[in-house]
Amino acid sequence: MMMVGTVNSATTTVAQSKNTVDKEAFFKMLIAQLKNQDPLNPMDGTDFTAQLAQFSSLEQLENINSQMTSFIDQQDSLAAYQAVDLIGKEVTVEGNAFQFDGSSATLLYSLAETAADGTLTLYDVDGKAVKVIALGPQGAGLSETAVTASDLPGPGLYSYEVAAFNQSGLPVTVQQAVKGVVEGVSLNGEVPSLIVLGLEAPMASLIAVGS
Repeated sequence: MMMVGTVNSATTTVAQSKNTVDKEAFFKMLIAQLKNQDPLNPMDGTDFTAQLAQFSSLEQLENINSQMTSFIDQQDSLAAYQAVDLIGKEVTVEGNAFQFDGSSATLLYSLAETAADGTLTLYDVDGKAVKVIALGPQGAGLSETAVTASDLPGPGLYSYEVAAFNQSGLPVTVQQAVKGVVEGVSLNGEVPSLIVLGLEAPMASLIAVGS
């Protein structure tokens, strides 16, 4: 069985900024201005109304910010619950690292177009090529290759790379993926990560659930 490799992804985070003057400070400034205004030249109704409108706008913005923060927290919680719900299920995630247990592992890849020829190269943990498997002609779409004890020197962490070429000898775009059972969920990062046979895979790398 294999372990899912971690994948770089892009994670979206929302930075929250604190207003320079919050509504309480604004209200105190308005009261102070009213107390210290010139009795012979008081603030006219238009200016006062404008400042009240500014106060109302500031309060509304703070309320919107609070609601957005609450919404983001709820979304993060929902993502965590969705990740937890995948525990025990077989998933396919984008990546090219796998843990070989000495028996077998299934490596997946998807070709953007039909390939006239191709190879799958296996690398050890130090990045040294340990075997090159000839793939031959391949159709477009998802394919898989089984790796057995005869292909690798022993149990351990490995990675793989698929290279494919069309009839004109030009490279074919390849998406690499691995499949495994979700053992747990990591909540240490900004977004939940699936733990598949010991390795973490971000939720954003999830391609499919089930066979």
